[in-house]
This record gives sequence, C-alpha cells and structure tokens, in this order.
Amino acid sequence: MVVLNRTLYKLIILYCFVITCFTSTKSNTPIIEHGYIDRIHPAVILLDVSEKEWIVADEKMPEGSQEGMWVDVYVQAHEVLIINEEKTKKERNKMQKLQEKLKGK
Repeated sequence: MVVLNRTLYKLIILYCFVITCFTSTKSNTPIIEHGYIDRIHPAVILLDVSEKEWIVADEKMPEGSQEGMWVDVYVQAHEVLIINEEKTKKERNKMQKLQEKLKGK
C-alpha cells in the first residue's frame, strides 16, 4: 500500500510538471501568420487565419513590398517580418490556373 501511494504521488507530481511545462511553452510561442498586402500607402494587410485587417505604416513594411504579395506577420508584436516569396508565387499560380479554367468555359 505504501509503495502504491509513493508511485501515485510521483505520477501526480510528474503529471503536474508536464502540464506546467506545456502550458508555459505554448503561451510563449510566437504566432506567425500569412498576410496578403491588399493596398499600399499605408499598407493594408489582410491576415489569413485570424481574418483581421491591419494597417501598417510604409516605413514598417519590408523593402520591395507591393500589392498582391504575401508576407509573414508576427502577430503579437504587430510586425511584418518578411515578404513570403514562396507563398506569393504559389497563390499567383493558383489564380492563373483558375483564370485559365474560367476562360476555357
């Protein structure tokens, strides 16, 4: 009975430790989200996942930013990090295929 109680206490302590580590790590994880540059001067960025709209001053935008590009956004700091060339190219290709498909009908 004593061994069972000790084992149970150890398991409870281990469980509490794991839960504490998991929740503290999760809350400190930066949220990076894709955003679409809808307009410039000032920049209007449409966030993909959270479905929000941000207005960002031109000087806070990455160099070379243009309408129609995708960017990576650090949500907690309300900061645009970089232009996401890969996502921009992928989405443009997807739109071109859709336009071609619609023209073919």
